[in-house]
Amino acid sequence: MNTPKPPRDLAPKRHAEMLVFAMLAFGLSLWMGGWLYSGQFIQEEEGNALFQAGNFLDSTHSRDPGAFSSLVAYPSMTVLPFQDWKSRYFPGHPFWLVPGVWMGWPQVMTALAAALTCMTAYSIGWRLRIPRLLLPGLLLMSPFFLFLHGTLLPQTSGMLFSSLVLLGYISW
Repeated sequence: MNTPKPPRDLAPKRHAEMLVFAMLAFGLSLWMGGWLYSGQFIQEEEGNALFQAGNFLDSTHSRDPGAFSSLVAYPSMTVLPFQDWKSRYFPGHPFWLVPGVWMGWPQVMTALAAALTCMTAYSIGWRLRIPRLLLPGLLLMSPFFLFLHGTLLPQTSGMLFSSLVLLGYISW
């Protein structure tokens, strides 16, 4: 038995609500990163992501260690410390951060991920016929969501892309 799909959402009220949730998520994410974390890293993964995003911005995947002091090298950042420096993590999140690194404000990309995740959650809830304010409201009330999107950790873009995959699956 096939479940009928809801029609395409063209109501301006829903779009306005979705935009309000997205702006709240964007603003709260930037506020958490600036106020709570003071723009500092909480894990080495954030430094790795920025390092690799800077490499991608310079159209390279590794750096020559000759220009850097050995005090800067740490095991989680470098794969081959005496040959070339590259991040040991998967490059998906650094690719996501490249526009923010280019602008000089990488935190804006995790804030954008928070905004888009809220919009996706709103769409998922609407497609599943869940009360429309429930999913984005729960995200914005979740300390985990806000603390996570105040950082540059790769889970921020991972949450966005997995919610997009879920939305695509539901829409299909």
